[in-house]
Amino acid sequence: MVNSAELPPSFSEVRRWAIASTEDLARLRALLHHALTGTDTPPQRGIGEVPEKAVLVASELATNALRHGEPPTVVRLLTDGERFAIDVIDRAPGSAPLVAGDRAPGDGGFGLILAQRVSLDVGWYAEGDLKHVWATFDAPPGLLVDLDGHAPDDGTR
Repeated sequence: MVNSAELPPSFSEVRRWAIASTEDLARLRALLHHALTGTDTPPQRGIGEVPEKAVLVASELATNALRHGEPPTVVRLLTDGERFAIDVIDRAPGSAPLVAGDRAPGDGGFGLILAQRVSLDVGWYAEGDLKHVWATFDAPPGLLVDLDGHAPDDGTR
């Protein structure tokens, strides 16, 4: 089950990206990693570090929004100075995110389970005609996201 809860009001937006199809996911992953670290995504790097976990969760939540929500899909990066959040928005407020039941590996449907395992918290809420599904992470020292929105310039704003 995914908690029905809004993000705390202490979070403020740093970046946002609109995605229209699964073809946009590779670009989203690269831009999000760059916004978090100021570097390109290294090849063959595992998901042991927070930025890589956040990129993976963003990709999974965005995929869910594209498959089960209504366009447009927007992915936001937010921070409160100590943590950061990934917030994926679509226009299907009546469809609550569902955690996959028993499924065979390879059948898909594990994005929310993965998000719950690698993030601090996962939640969702409806706001007007929008649905938000979010995940939070600790911001380890050295991450370039800050409260006043001065993340590295990746050309998205």
